[in-house]
Amino acid sequence: MKLLLTGASGLLGGNCFARFACNPTVQLFATHHDASFVIPQRFTNGQDAFTLDLTDETAVWNIISTLQPNMIIHTAAYTETAFCEWNRKEAKALNINATKTLATLAEMFNARFIFISTDLVFDGTNGNYDEQDTPNPLSYYAETKLEAELHVKNLVGNHVILRSPLLLGSSPRGVRSVNERLVKDLEAGKTVRLFVDEFRTPIFADVLARIIEEFAIGTLSEAVGLFHAGGTERLSREALGRKIATRWKLNQALIEPTLSDSVSSPVPRPKDVSLNSHKLHALLPFAIPTLDESLNALP
Repeated sequence: MKLLLTGASGLLGGNCFARFACNPTVQLFATHHDASFVIPQRFTNGQDAFTLDLTDETAVWNIISTLQPNMIIHTAAYTETAFCEWNRKEAKALNINATKTLATLAEMFNARFIFISTDLVFDGTNGNYDEQDTPNPLSYYAETKLEAELHVKNLVGNHVILRSPLLLGSSPRGVRSVNERLVKDLEAGKTVRLFVDEFRTPIFADVLARIIEEFAIGTLSEAVGLFHAGGTERLSREALGRKIATRWKLNQALIEPTLSDSVSSPVPRPKDVSLNSHKLHALLPFAIPTLDESLNALP
């Protein structure tokens, strides 16, 4: 199995790298965008990643036509909503155009294509969204991911689209996940305002990487289509923050419960994009760990 992984230095991509690098049945080709960053050994298992500008269509065509992978797992994206809002040209180039190029090549070379989307394609009016609910993105970031979903659906027969929620866990850079950032701020004694009325169904990146592995080479390797890949618990940003603070025995007095409407934001924030992931959970050969179980498993 020749597998091309994009975004190997990111939170999810790094956890996918760690998972597939240990699998002797996979010939892994991991890509990332920053030649100056060395992905830590604990994610690579001694394997190398190479730099690839996914917005360079010619370079991407050359790589895929040379490697001819059986599988493409596309995790790379600009995910910061504010960055995408103010840098629309760059966001479109990576989130939409690069995905379209990869999807086109996946179909051309008969490769299975696994694409990571987002819960933010919904407007947050109702929550508990399943795969049949109609998206209504509020931010440009979410618009790019929804448009990319449509390209994948229309261009690749053998595809899987996974809508990801808020991700936690350990990242190669150490600053990409919610828990890493919150722990850093609380350890520095900073007051952190967390919303009590903004709800998600978070999951840990290593758990989502395990789900991706099932779709790639495991029990779900024949499944196609759209799946919601949320965790089992719906909770507010504030409740999640307190779980994280409890795990590392940090000062919860620094957490300031806040209503989202009291904070001005250049990008509209959906209130409740919790995902109903029963369709996926029923197919998996393992139970999704609770947030406390995953938090306690972190170093």
